[in-house]
Amino acid sequence: MKKVTLSEKELKTVLPRFTPETQASRIILWLSRKHSQSTVILNSNCATGNISDVVSKCINPRIFDLGLMVACEKPPLPYPNRFRQPTQMHSWSLYQVPAFISELEPANDPKFDR
Repeated sequence: MKKVTLSEKELKTVLPRFTPETQASRIILWLSRKHSQSTVILNSNCATGNISDVVSKCINPRIFDLGLMVACEKPPLPYPNRFRQPTQMHSWSLYQVPAFISELEPANDPKFDR
């Protein structure tokens, strides 16, 4: 999968799928401009507590059919906290889903969760 940012035209297709001024819309707007954002950056700039929950329940089901998804990965080197100790924070990005995958439904879709 390829990390992407969105043009204004692409963003105009994505944003109407979300209620304005919600956690989900703020995350999409933030990640549409910058990829590889740490958990703390998204938490503080998007006023979001549980990013994974918002992504799996509110964002990915609404953009997967557009060939997009939000996901996280462990950074090559752990992000340090203010005491310079390594943390478990991840790096979040908007990804373009390859065509053969976008025909499938995401495994973290709420209907698969028990």
